Amino acid sequence: MAAEKNLVRLLSVNFVRLTREVLVALSKTGFDIDQTVSRLQDSIWGNDLTPEQMRTLLFGPKGWDDLQMAVLTARYLALPADRLPVTREELETLCRWLMARDGNETLIDTCVRGWAGRDTPLDALTGLVDELWAVRRTDPEFFAAVVRGQHALALAMIAEHRMLPMLDDDRAIRILTRMALIWAAFDCQATAARARRTMTNPMGWLVNGAAVRMRASTLVSVFRPIDRALRQFVDAYRTSGDGGGAQTRPKSRLSAVQDIRAKAADQANHLHATDGPFALDTVVREARVRSIQTANPFLEQVRQDKTDGAFGNKQMSQFWYADLLPLQIVGLAAMRLAQMEQQLETLLRGAIARAREADAQPQVSVPDFHDQTLRPSWKGRSRALADALRSAVLQDADHYSVRKSRARAAGAGEMPEYVGHDDQFIDVVSSFLAKTSRSGPVADGPSWVMRRRVFEELDVAVGKRFLRAP
Repeated sequence: MAAEKNLVRLLSVNFVRLTREVLVALSKTGFDIDQTVSRLQDSIWGNDLTPEQMRTLLFGPKGWDDLQMAVLTARYLALPADRLPVTREELETLCRWLMARDGNETLIDTCVRGWAGRDTPLDALTGLVDELWAVRRTDPEFFAAVVRGQHALALAMIAEHRMLPMLDDDRAIRILTRMALIWAAFDCQATAARARRTMTNPMGWLVNGAAVRMRASTLVSVFRPIDRALRQFVDAYRTSGDGGGAQTRPKSRLSAVQDIRAKAADQANHLHATDGPFALDTVVREARVRSIQTANPFLEQVRQDKTDGAFGNKQMSQFWYADLLPLQIVGLAAMRLAQMEQQLETLLRGAIARAREADAQPQVSVPDFHDQTLRPSWKGRSRALADALRSAVLQDADHYSVRKSRARAAGAGEMPEYVGHDDQFIDVVSSFLAKTSRSGPVADGPSWVMRRRVFEELDVAVGKRFLRAP
Protein backbone atom coordinates (compact mmCIF):
# COMPACT_ATOMS: atom_id res chain seq x y z
CA MET A 1 0.00 0.00 0.00
CA ALA A 2 2.85 2.41 0.83
CA ALA A 3 4.34 1.89 -2.61
CA GLU A 4 1.01 2.55 -4.29
CA LYS A 5 0.57 5.73 -2.26
CA ASN A 6 3.91 7.08 -3.45
CA LEU A 7 3.32 6.10 -7.06
CA VAL A 8 -0.17 7.56 -7.15
CA ARG A 9 1.14 10.75 -5.59
CA LEU A 10 3.62 11.06 -8.46
CA LEU A 11 0.80 10.71 -10.96
CA SER A 12 -1.38 13.21 -9.10
CA VAL A 13 1.29 15.89 -9.61
CA ASN A 14 0.42 15.89 -13.30
CA PHE A 15 -3.30 15.31 -12.90
CA VAL A 16 -4.30 18.94 -13.36
CA ARG A 17 -2.22 19.16 -16.54
CA LEU A 18 -3.73 15.92 -17.80
CA THR A 19 -7.32 16.96 -17.17
CA ARG A 20 -6.78 20.35 -18.75
CA GLU A 21 -5.38 18.73 -21.87
CA VAL A 22 -8.27 16.27 -21.86
CA LEU A 23 -10.75 19.16 -21.78
CA VAL A 24 -9.05 20.90 -24.69
CA ALA A 25 -8.80 17.69 -26.69
CA LEU A 26 -12.40 16.70 -25.97
CA SER A 27 -13.74 19.98 -27.26
CA LYS A 28 -11.62 19.69 -30.44
CA THR A 29 -12.75 16.13 -31.15
CA GLY A 30 -16.44 16.67 -30.52
CA PHE A 31 -16.18 14.71 -27.26
CA ASP A 32 -14.93 11.62 -29.07
CA ILE A 33 -12.94 9.66 -26.51
CA ASP A 34 -10.95 7.62 -29.02
CA GLN A 35 -9.75 10.73 -30.83
CA THR A 36 -9.07 12.42 -27.51
CA VAL A 37 -6.89 9.54 -26.33
CA SER A 38 -5.04 9.64 -29.66
CA ARG A 39 -4.38 13.37 -29.24
CA LEU A 40 -3.07 12.83 -25.72
CA GLN A 41 -0.76 10.05 -26.89
CA ASP A 42 0.57 12.35 -29.60
CA SER A 43 1.22 15.00 -26.96
CA ILE A 44 3.07 12.59 -24.67
CA TRP A 45 5.19 10.93 -27.38
CA GLY A 46 5.73 14.09 -29.46
CA ASN A 47 3.88 12.82 -32.52
CA ASP A 48 2.15 16.19 -32.80
CA LEU A 49 5.47 17.95 -33.51
CA THR A 50 6.29 19.11 -37.03
CA PRO A 51 9.51 17.87 -38.69
CA GLU A 52 11.07 21.27 -38.16
CA GLN A 53 10.17 21.25 -34.46
CA MET A 54 11.65 17.76 -34.16
CA ARG A 55 14.79 18.89 -35.96
CA THR A 56 15.18 21.84 -33.59
CA LEU A 57 14.89 19.58 -30.56
CA LEU A 58 17.05 16.79 -32.00
CA PHE A 59 19.96 19.14 -32.65
CA GLY A 60 19.31 21.43 -29.69
CA PRO A 61 21.03 21.60 -26.29
CA LYS A 62 18.78 19.12 -24.47
CA GLY A 63 20.14 15.76 -23.33
CA TRP A 64 18.85 12.43 -24.62
CA ASP A 65 16.63 11.96 -21.55
CA ASP A 66 14.75 15.16 -22.36
CA LEU A 67 13.79 14.28 -25.94
CA GLN A 68 10.40 12.80 -26.77
CA MET A 69 10.12 9.42 -28.46
CA ALA A 70 9.05 10.93 -31.79
CA VAL A 71 12.19 13.08 -31.78
CA LEU A 72 14.36 10.00 -31.21
CA THR A 73 12.56 8.30 -34.09
CA ALA A 74 13.41 11.27 -36.33
CA ARG A 75 17.15 10.76 -35.78
CA TYR A 76 17.66 10.64 -39.59
CA LEU A 77 16.72 14.32 -40.10
CA ALA A 78 19.44 16.45 -41.62
CA LEU A 79 21.40 18.91 -39.53
CA PRO A 80 19.82 22.41 -39.77
CA ALA A 81 21.60 24.64 -42.26
CA ASP A 82 22.36 27.18 -39.55
CA ARG A 83 24.27 24.51 -37.60
CA LEU A 84 26.71 23.91 -40.45
CA PRO A 85 30.18 24.65 -39.01
CA VAL A 86 31.90 27.83 -40.17
CA THR A 87 35.25 27.15 -38.45
CA ARG A 88 37.43 24.08 -38.18
CA GLU A 89 36.92 24.07 -34.40
CA GLU A 90 33.15 24.03 -34.86
CA LEU A 91 33.49 21.12 -37.27
CA GLU A 92 35.48 19.02 -34.80
CA THR A 93 33.06 19.93 -32.01
CA LEU A 94 30.12 18.82 -34.17
CA CYS A 95 31.75 15.47 -35.03
CA ARG A 96 32.40 14.82 -31.36
CA TRP A 97 28.86 15.84 -30.42
CA LEU A 98 27.37 13.50 -33.00
CA MET A 99 29.30 10.58 -31.51
CA ALA A 100 28.72 11.54 -27.87
CA ARG A 101 26.05 14.11 -27.08
CA ASP A 102 27.32 14.51 -23.52
CA GLY A 103 30.98 14.62 -24.56
CA ASN A 104 31.90 11.15 -23.26
CA GLU A 105 35.47 10.68 -24.50
CA THR A 106 35.41 6.90 -24.11
CA LEU A 107 32.39 6.65 -26.40
CA ILE A 108 34.02 8.97 -28.95
CA ASP A 109 37.24 6.94 -28.97
CA THR A 110 35.28 3.69 -29.26
CA CYS A 111 33.30 4.99 -32.23
CA VAL A 112 36.35 6.30 -34.07
CA ARG A 113 38.22 2.99 -33.64
CA GLY A 114 35.77 1.45 -36.08
CA TRP A 115 37.36 3.33 -38.99
CA ALA A 116 40.66 4.61 -37.59
CA GLY A 117 42.78 1.83 -39.10
CA ARG A 118 46.26 1.91 -37.59
CA ASP A 119 45.88 5.49 -36.35
CA THR A 120 44.96 6.38 -32.79
CA PRO A 121 41.36 7.61 -32.42
CA LEU A 122 42.62 11.15 -31.83
CA ASP A 123 44.84 11.15 -34.93
CA ALA A 124 42.10 9.56 -37.06
CA LEU A 125 39.47 12.10 -36.03
CA THR A 126 41.89 15.00 -36.46
CA GLY A 127 42.78 13.73 -39.92
CA LEU A 128 39.14 13.46 -40.99
CA VAL A 129 38.35 16.95 -39.72
CA ASP A 130 41.36 18.35 -41.58
CA GLU A 131 40.27 16.63 -44.79
CA LEU A 132 36.70 17.84 -44.45
CA TRP A 133 37.83 21.39 -43.77
CA ALA A 134 40.03 21.34 -46.87
CA VAL A 135 37.05 20.09 -48.92
CA ARG A 136 34.99 23.01 -47.63
CA ARG A 137 37.28 25.41 -49.44
CA THR A 138 37.16 23.58 -52.79
CA ASP A 139 33.73 21.86 -52.77
CA PRO A 140 31.48 23.62 -50.25
CA GLU A 141 28.31 21.94 -51.58
CA PHE A 142 29.78 18.45 -51.11
CA PHE A 143 31.08 19.48 -47.67
CA ALA A 144 27.61 20.66 -46.61
CA ALA A 145 25.88 17.51 -47.86
CA VAL A 146 28.34 15.20 -46.11
CA VAL A 147 28.37 17.06 -42.81
CA ARG A 148 24.62 17.72 -42.61
CA GLY A 149 23.76 14.05 -43.21
CA GLN A 150 22.38 14.59 -46.74
CA HIS A 151 24.30 11.56 -47.92
CA ALA A 152 22.17 10.70 -50.94
CA LEU A 153 23.02 14.11 -52.36
CA ALA A 154 26.72 13.67 -51.57
CA LEU A 155 26.76 10.23 -53.22
CA ALA A 156 25.05 11.61 -56.35
CA MET A 157 27.68 14.33 -56.57
CA ILE A 158 30.43 11.70 -56.57
CA ALA A 159 28.66 9.54 -59.15
CA GLU A 160 28.11 12.54 -61.45
CA HIS A 161 31.69 13.89 -61.11
CA ARG A 162 30.35 17.15 -59.70
CA MET A 163 33.49 17.90 -57.61
CA LEU A 164 36.75 19.52 -58.61
CA PRO A 165 39.50 17.14 -59.85
CA MET A 166 41.56 17.39 -56.65
CA LEU A 167 38.81 15.45 -54.84
CA ASP A 168 39.03 12.07 -56.54
CA ASP A 169 36.61 9.17 -56.05
CA ASP A 170 38.69 7.32 -53.46
CA ARG A 171 39.11 10.34 -51.25
CA ALA A 172 35.48 11.45 -51.59
CA ILE A 173 34.13 7.96 -50.83
CA ARG A 174 36.43 7.61 -47.83
CA ILE A 175 35.27 10.96 -46.42
CA LEU A 176 31.60 10.16 -47.03
CA THR A 177 31.93 6.68 -45.48
CA ARG A 178 33.56 7.96 -42.32
CA MET A 179 31.07 10.77 -41.86
CA ALA A 180 28.21 8.33 -42.44
CA LEU A 181 29.65 6.15 -39.64
CA ILE A 182 29.81 9.17 -37.35
CA TRP A 183 26.13 9.79 -38.07
CA ALA A 184 25.46 6.09 -37.42
CA ALA A 185 27.04 6.57 -33.99
CA PHE A 186 24.50 9.36 -33.45
CA ASP A 187 21.76 6.85 -34.29
CA CYS A 188 23.16 4.36 -31.79
CA GLN A 189 22.85 6.95 -29.05
CA ALA A 190 19.23 7.64 -30.00
CA THR A 191 18.46 3.92 -29.81
CA ALA A 192 20.22 3.63 -26.44
CA ALA A 193 18.15 6.61 -25.25
CA ARG A 194 15.00 4.73 -26.30
CA ALA A 195 16.11 1.73 -24.29
CA ARG A 196 16.88 3.90 -21.28
CA ARG A 197 13.46 5.55 -21.48
CA THR A 198 11.75 2.17 -21.17
CA MET A 199 13.59 1.61 -17.89
CA THR A 200 13.35 5.03 -16.30
CA ASN A 201 10.33 6.97 -17.57
CA PRO A 202 8.28 5.03 -20.13
CA MET A 203 5.13 7.15 -19.88
CA GLY A 204 6.63 10.58 -20.49
CA TRP A 205 5.17 13.42 -18.47
CA LEU A 206 2.12 11.35 -17.54
CA VAL A 207 4.04 9.74 -14.69
CA ASN A 208 6.19 12.29 -12.92
CA GLY A 209 9.00 10.14 -11.64
CA ALA A 210 11.84 7.89 -12.71
CA ALA A 211 13.14 4.45 -11.83
CA VAL A 212 16.29 2.42 -12.31
CA ARG A 213 14.44 -0.40 -14.06
CA MET A 214 10.70 0.11 -14.33
CA ARG A 215 8.76 -3.10 -14.78
CA ALA A 216 5.17 -3.55 -15.88
CA SER A 217 4.13 -4.26 -12.30
CA THR A 218 5.30 -0.78 -11.31
CA LEU A 219 3.09 0.97 -13.84
CA VAL A 220 0.18 -1.32 -12.96
CA SER A 221 0.61 -0.19 -9.34
CA VAL A 222 0.52 3.43 -10.48
CA PHE A 223 -2.67 3.15 -12.48
CA ARG A 224 -4.66 0.56 -10.50
CA PRO A 225 -5.91 2.96 -7.77
CA ILE A 226 -6.50 5.68 -10.35
CA ASP A 227 -8.53 3.30 -12.50
CA ARG A 228 -10.58 2.23 -9.49
CA ALA A 229 -11.33 5.83 -8.59
CA LEU A 230 -12.24 6.65 -12.19
CA ARG A 231 -14.53 3.64 -12.50
CA GLN A 232 -16.26 4.60 -9.25
CA PHE A 233 -16.86 8.10 -10.58
CA VAL A 234 -18.19 6.80 -13.89
CA ASP A 235 -20.51 4.35 -12.14
CA ALA A 236 -21.70 6.89 -9.59
CA TYR A 237 -22.29 9.77 -12.00
CA ARG A 238 -25.90 10.24 -13.07
CA THR A 239 -26.35 11.42 -16.62
CA SER A 240 -29.54 13.08 -17.89
CA GLY A 241 -30.60 9.65 -19.15
CA ASP A 242 -30.14 8.23 -15.64
CA GLY A 243 -32.39 10.86 -14.12
CA GLY A 244 -29.64 13.21 -13.00
CA GLY A 245 -29.61 14.04 -9.31
CA ALA A 246 -26.90 14.42 -6.72
CA GLN A 247 -23.60 12.82 -7.51
CA THR A 248 -22.17 10.19 -5.18
CA ARG A 249 -18.60 10.73 -4.05
CA PRO A 250 -16.67 7.45 -3.90
CA LYS A 251 -14.44 7.04 -0.90
CA SER A 252 -10.79 6.09 -0.82
CA ARG A 253 -8.22 5.61 1.94
CA LEU A 254 -5.45 6.93 -0.28
CA SER A 255 -4.78 10.61 0.36
CA ALA A 256 -3.39 11.01 -3.14
CA VAL A 257 -6.57 9.64 -4.66
CA GLN A 258 -8.59 12.01 -2.48
CA ASP A 259 -6.47 14.84 -3.84
CA ILE A 260 -7.14 13.67 -7.40
CA ARG A 261 -10.85 13.35 -6.64
CA ALA A 262 -11.00 16.96 -5.47
CA LYS A 263 -9.20 18.16 -8.59
CA ALA A 264 -11.47 16.05 -10.73
CA ALA A 265 -14.50 17.69 -9.20
CA ASP A 266 -13.06 21.13 -10.05
CA GLN A 267 -12.43 20.07 -13.63
CA ALA A 268 -15.90 18.54 -13.95
CA ASN A 269 -17.44 21.81 -12.78
CA HIS A 270 -15.37 23.64 -15.38
CA LEU A 271 -16.62 21.28 -18.07
CA HIS A 272 -20.22 21.90 -16.96
CA ALA A 273 -19.68 25.65 -17.06
CA THR A 274 -17.92 25.64 -20.42
CA ASP A 275 -19.78 23.09 -22.47
CA GLY A 276 -22.93 22.31 -20.54
CA PRO A 277 -23.99 19.18 -18.69
CA PHE A 278 -24.79 17.18 -21.81
CA ALA A 279 -21.13 17.32 -22.91
CA LEU A 280 -20.07 15.63 -19.68
CA ASP A 281 -22.97 13.19 -20.05
CA THR A 282 -21.61 12.17 -23.45
CA VAL A 283 -18.13 11.61 -22.07
CA VAL A 284 -19.40 9.49 -19.18
CA ARG A 285 -21.58 7.34 -21.42
CA GLU A 286 -18.70 6.73 -23.83
CA ALA A 287 -16.37 5.92 -20.92
CA ARG A 288 -18.82 3.32 -19.64
CA VAL A 289 -18.98 1.59 -23.01
CA ARG A 290 -15.21 1.49 -23.38
CA SER A 291 -14.66 0.26 -19.83
CA ILE A 292 -16.67 -2.83 -20.77
CA GLN A 293 -15.23 -3.36 -24.24
CA THR A 294 -11.55 -2.76 -23.51
CA ALA A 295 -9.36 -5.78 -24.32
CA ASN A 296 -6.04 -4.08 -23.60
CA PRO A 297 -3.72 -6.53 -21.76
CA PHE A 298 -2.31 -3.74 -19.59
CA LEU A 299 -5.75 -2.53 -18.51
CA GLU A 300 -6.80 -6.09 -17.82
CA GLN A 301 -3.95 -6.31 -15.32
CA VAL A 302 -4.83 -2.91 -13.85
CA ARG A 303 -8.37 -4.10 -13.16
CA GLN A 304 -7.26 -7.26 -11.40
CA ASP A 305 -6.62 -7.32 -7.64
CA LYS A 306 -3.17 -8.80 -8.21
CA THR A 307 -0.81 -8.52 -11.17
CA ASP A 308 0.09 -11.78 -12.90
CA GLY A 309 3.72 -12.65 -12.20
CA ALA A 310 4.70 -13.34 -15.81
CA PHE A 311 3.20 -10.01 -16.88
CA GLY A 312 4.45 -7.91 -13.99
CA ASN A 313 8.05 -9.10 -14.21
CA LYS A 314 8.43 -8.01 -17.82
CA GLN A 315 10.28 -4.81 -18.54
CA MET A 316 8.47 -2.18 -20.59
CA SER A 317 10.93 -2.60 -23.45
CA GLN A 318 9.61 -6.13 -23.94
CA PHE A 319 6.10 -4.81 -24.58
CA TRP A 320 7.21 -2.15 -27.06
CA TYR A 321 10.16 -3.78 -28.79
CA ALA A 322 9.24 -7.39 -29.58
CA ASP A 323 10.40 -8.82 -26.23
CA LEU A 324 13.89 -7.25 -26.44
CA LEU A 325 15.51 -6.14 -23.18
CA PRO A 326 17.30 -2.75 -22.95
CA LEU A 327 20.76 -4.27 -23.35
CA GLN A 328 19.59 -6.20 -26.40
CA ILE A 329 18.15 -3.02 -27.92
CA VAL A 330 21.52 -1.30 -27.51
CA GLY A 331 23.24 -4.42 -28.81
CA LEU A 332 21.15 -4.36 -31.99
CA ALA A 333 22.32 -0.85 -32.84
CA ALA A 334 25.91 -1.74 -31.94
CA MET A 335 25.87 -4.84 -34.16
CA ARG A 336 24.46 -2.88 -37.08
CA LEU A 337 27.14 -0.20 -36.70
CA ALA A 338 29.81 -2.91 -36.58
CA GLN A 339 28.33 -4.31 -39.80
CA MET A 340 28.36 -0.91 -41.52
CA GLU A 341 31.99 -0.36 -40.53
CA GLN A 342 32.89 -3.47 -42.55
CA GLN A 343 30.51 -3.11 -45.49
CA LEU A 344 29.51 0.51 -46.10
CA GLU A 345 32.43 1.62 -48.28
CA THR A 346 31.97 -1.40 -50.55
CA LEU A 347 28.23 -0.65 -50.79
CA LEU A 348 28.94 2.95 -51.83
CA ARG A 349 31.48 1.95 -54.46
CA GLY A 350 29.03 -0.54 -55.93
CA ALA A 351 26.21 2.02 -55.99
CA ILE A 352 28.42 4.55 -57.80
CA ALA A 353 29.58 1.99 -60.38
CA ARG A 354 26.00 0.89 -61.14
CA ALA A 355 24.78 4.48 -61.37
CA ARG A 356 27.48 5.45 -63.86
CA GLU A 357 26.86 2.39 -65.97
CA ALA A 358 23.10 3.02 -66.12
CA ASP A 359 23.39 6.83 -66.16
CA ALA A 360 21.02 6.96 -63.17
CA GLN A 361 20.90 8.11 -59.57
CA PRO A 362 22.99 5.92 -57.24
CA GLN A 363 20.90 3.65 -55.01
CA VAL A 364 22.23 2.17 -51.78
CA SER A 365 20.41 -0.83 -50.38
CA VAL A 366 21.65 -1.57 -46.86
CA PRO A 367 21.58 -5.36 -46.43
CA ASP A 368 20.07 -7.26 -43.56
CA PHE A 369 22.40 -8.60 -40.90
CA HIS A 370 24.11 -11.85 -41.91
CA ASP A 371 27.05 -12.65 -39.65
CA GLN A 372 28.50 -15.14 -42.14
CA THR A 373 29.26 -12.21 -44.46
CA LEU A 374 31.30 -10.42 -41.78
CA ARG A 375 34.84 -10.80 -40.52
CA PRO A 376 34.95 -12.51 -37.09
CA SER A 377 36.01 -9.26 -35.43
CA TRP A 378 32.40 -8.01 -35.57
CA LYS A 379 31.59 -9.67 -32.25
CA GLY A 380 34.34 -7.99 -30.30
CA ARG A 381 33.54 -4.72 -32.02
CA SER A 382 29.86 -5.05 -31.08
CA ARG A 383 30.77 -5.72 -27.45
CA ALA A 384 32.99 -2.64 -27.32
CA LEU A 385 30.31 -0.38 -28.81
CA ALA A 386 27.56 -1.78 -26.59
CA ASP A 387 29.66 -1.34 -23.44
CA ALA A 388 30.50 2.26 -24.34
CA LEU A 389 26.84 3.03 -25.06
CA ARG A 390 25.77 1.38 -21.81
CA SER A 391 28.14 3.56 -19.84
CA ALA A 392 27.45 6.84 -21.66
CA VAL A 393 23.71 6.62 -22.45
CA LEU A 394 21.87 3.55 -21.16
CA GLN A 395 23.39 3.64 -17.66
CA ASP A 396 21.71 0.37 -16.70
CA ALA A 397 22.10 -1.00 -13.20
CA ASP A 398 23.51 -4.29 -14.51
CA HIS A 399 26.52 -2.71 -16.19
CA TYR A 400 29.69 -4.50 -15.07
CA SER A 401 27.77 -6.96 -12.87
CA VAL A 402 27.93 -10.00 -15.15
CA ARG A 403 31.67 -10.07 -15.74
CA LYS A 404 32.38 -9.38 -12.07
CA SER A 405 30.21 -12.26 -10.95
CA ARG A 406 31.84 -14.60 -13.49
CA ALA A 407 35.31 -13.49 -12.42
CA ARG A 408 34.51 -14.11 -8.74
CA ALA A 409 33.08 -17.54 -9.56
CA ALA A 410 36.26 -18.43 -11.46
CA GLY A 411 38.53 -16.97 -8.79
CA ALA A 412 40.05 -14.62 -11.35
CA GLY A 413 40.45 -10.90 -11.63
CA GLU A 414 38.02 -8.81 -13.65
CA MET A 415 38.69 -8.83 -17.38
CA PRO A 416 39.88 -5.35 -18.44
CA GLU A 417 38.47 -5.51 -21.99
CA TYR A 418 34.71 -4.96 -22.44
CA VAL A 419 34.15 -5.45 -18.74
CA GLY A 420 30.65 -6.17 -17.60
CA HIS A 421 29.34 -7.35 -20.89
CA ASP A 422 26.87 -10.19 -21.12
CA ASP A 423 27.69 -11.90 -24.41
CA GLN A 424 24.24 -13.46 -24.55
CA PHE A 425 22.87 -10.30 -26.14
CA ILE A 426 24.67 -11.25 -29.36
CA ASP A 427 22.80 -14.55 -29.61
CA VAL A 428 19.42 -12.99 -28.81
CA VAL A 429 19.84 -10.11 -31.27
CA SER A 430 21.18 -12.41 -33.98
CA SER A 431 18.08 -14.58 -33.63
CA PHE A 432 15.83 -11.49 -33.73
CA LEU A 433 17.54 -10.16 -36.85
CA ALA A 434 17.31 -13.55 -38.56
CA LYS A 435 13.55 -13.55 -37.97
CA THR A 436 13.37 -9.98 -39.28
CA SER A 437 15.20 -10.61 -42.55
CA ARG A 438 13.57 -9.46 -45.79
CA SER A 439 14.82 -12.54 -47.64
CA GLY A 440 13.25 -15.97 -47.55
CA PRO A 441 9.70 -17.03 -46.70
CA VAL A 442 7.84 -15.20 -43.96
CA ALA A 443 6.08 -17.91 -41.97
CA ASP A 444 4.47 -15.68 -39.36
CA GLY A 445 3.39 -12.60 -41.28
CA PRO A 446 1.92 -10.40 -38.51
CA SER A 447 4.83 -11.17 -36.16
CA TRP A 448 7.32 -10.43 -38.94
CA VAL A 449 5.66 -7.09 -39.65
CA MET A 450 5.82 -6.19 -35.97
CA ARG A 451 9.47 -7.20 -35.70
CA ARG A 452 10.27 -5.27 -38.86
CA ARG A 453 8.68 -2.14 -37.42
CA VAL A 454 10.72 -2.53 -34.25
CA PHE A 455 13.87 -3.06 -36.31
CA GLU A 456 13.28 0.16 -38.26
CA GLU A 457 12.85 2.06 -35.00
CA LEU A 458 16.06 0.71 -33.49
CA ASP A 459 18.34 0.38 -36.53
CA VAL A 460 21.03 2.84 -37.52
CA ALA A 461 19.60 5.25 -40.12
CA VAL A 462 22.40 4.84 -42.67
CA GLY A 463 19.97 3.63 -45.33
CA LYS A 464 17.56 6.51 -44.75
CA ARG A 465 20.28 9.07 -45.35
CA PHE A 466 21.18 7.41 -48.67
CA LEU A 467 17.55 7.02 -49.69
CA ARG A 468 17.30 9.74 -52.33
CA ALA A 469 19.00 12.88 -53.54
CA PRO A 470 16.90 16.06 -53.33
